[in-house]
Amino acid sequence: MRFDDSLKTVLAFDMTPGLGARSAWRQLVDLVGRGRVPADEAVLARLRELRRSVPELVRVATARGLATVQPGPAMVTLFAEDDLPVAATLLRAVTLPVATWTAVLPRLSPALRGILRTRRDLPAEAMRGLDRLAEAVRLPDGAPGQAEQRFLRHAPVSSSAPFQPTPLVPVRQIIRGLPPVAEATDAAEATAPIDDDPVVELVERLETFRRATSDATAERLSEEPATRFVFRVDAAGVMIWIDGAPPGALVGLSIAHSGRQGSGQVDGGVAGAFRRRSRFADARLEVGGEGGAAGPWRISGVPAFDPATGRFTGYNGVARRPRTDENAASVRIGRADSLRQLVHELRTPANAVAGFAELIESELMGPVPPGQRARAGAIRAQATDLVDAIDDLDTAARIDGRALEVRPAAIALMPLLDGVLANLAPLMALRQAGLDVRQVGETTNVLGDDRVLERLLGRLVAVMIAAAASGERLAVSLEGGTEAMRLSLSRPAAWHGLGEAELFSMAADGMGEGGPLLGTGFCLRLARNLAIELGGTLTIRSDQLVLRLPALLAAPVERASGS
Repeated sequence: MRFDDSLKTVLAFDMTPGLGARSAWRQLVDLVGRGRVPADEAVLARLRELRRSVPELVRVATARGLATVQPGPAMVTLFAEDDLPVAATLLRAVTLPVATWTAVLPRLSPALRGILRTRRDLPAEAMRGLDRLAEAVRLPDGAPGQAEQRFLRHAPVSSSAPFQPTPLVPVRQIIRGLPPVAEATDAAEATAPIDDDPVVELVERLETFRRATSDATAERLSEEPATRFVFRVDAAGVMIWIDGAPPGALVGLSIAHSGRQGSGQVDGGVAGAFRRRSRFADARLEVGGEGGAAGPWRISGVPAFDPATGRFTGYNGVARRPRTDENAASVRIGRADSLRQLVHELRTPANAVAGFAELIESELMGPVPPGQRARAGAIRAQATDLVDAIDDLDTAARIDGRALEVRPAAIALMPLLDGVLANLAPLMALRQAGLDVRQVGETTNVLGDDRVLERLLGRLVAVMIAAAASGERLAVSLEGGTEAMRLSLSRPAAWHGLGEAELFSMAADGMGEGGPLLGTGFCLRLARNLAIELGGTLTIRSDQLVLRLPALLAAPVERASGS
């Protein structure tokens, strides 16, 4: 016979405030959440006792892990009783069966139900339950939980009907159709005047409430989409204050994690900046659903510290709608997946053409006349350029579809730049142009993905060399810093007097041999979006282009215990 003594082992540990309490909290939450230990009153009481000794950052982390294991109603209710950042973290991502949602919804506060309303992945029965609970707020006096449970139990539910934001049938008709109400109405009509009927009074109150909520909903849906807002983030990375946009879809969203949180998601650059306690600029934020805050955003933020103690307190930031030139491609494709499929279908024949041309050029299949060899070499070069352009389209589609994989690591920028310049040596010889590279002071490593960073530098330097005149030398300066590495490139003379919008709209026409197939504007937009994916920026100034990438600190900032 075998038995599971995991609970006894955990309860035998030291649970004094500090490391013991945090460890016991994590283990108990994991055991109960995965169903290895029943969620009885003794275990829940112990968790409530431990909660007072566990930092909020640790509770947020355990809520995030609990959201992946489908916890039972008792655990969801336990975390819903916690502070808003902890409860919101769980409710934004947890996936539960319909029966569990039905048991949990009446126990949630109105604020937490508002967070659930921003999600678009809840079952239809759960969304209808939220609507019925909103109408049950003004039921007659009594225990709120009992009134809400009674309303949920007697309200008709149609599992096949699609979700509707407002009921199609008046509340008066629904209430009068319920058997208990119908019986009470018949009895009251036989014994008392209609004006004194308590059921009629209840129906009138519910009808008044329905009209008020319908007007409020119509007013909310008629709001113009917000174009700018300011926000504040606490030390745990959770947005706690919004001004300028409806806060319902934003308050409770964490910038410390790049994964999707309900209907919202920030890019990896923001999460990396949060870990380093450094500023970020023009990072991406996607807000799903409807309302004034829905859609894409570009957010920038600076860290805040307590002037008395120097302790990190969060971020102050601003958000704006993205400009049209901040898209990865000059023409938006309806679906990124469709573009990636097309790119895959183009890459295979292009690689085949380049491979066969190389076989002919190298005479691996037998002697070839000099004229045919030269022609095969030209075909190979053109096919290689076509494959590079296809790879750029694939990268742009991945960025647009939020599918670009970035694996942060310590990268030495100078050796990587030397390798890029070596690969571009034939283009420099063709254009009779060159670069003068200068290193200012000591440089540190950057935090980024070597593949993404190599493509970023390659496309940026190549498009500038292709625009340079014969004999022109472009200055390149690499300068290190505590927060960011700065790479400055002087603009070619052909770009003199051109603004940012004009550069982003330039095509490949007129650039001559060696110019980018997809045009100057596409390459610059691709380079800017790759820099954003790496947590950096690309700024176009009147005399130079400045690329800033996050530096890897020699001594990382100490993170809070338990994070």
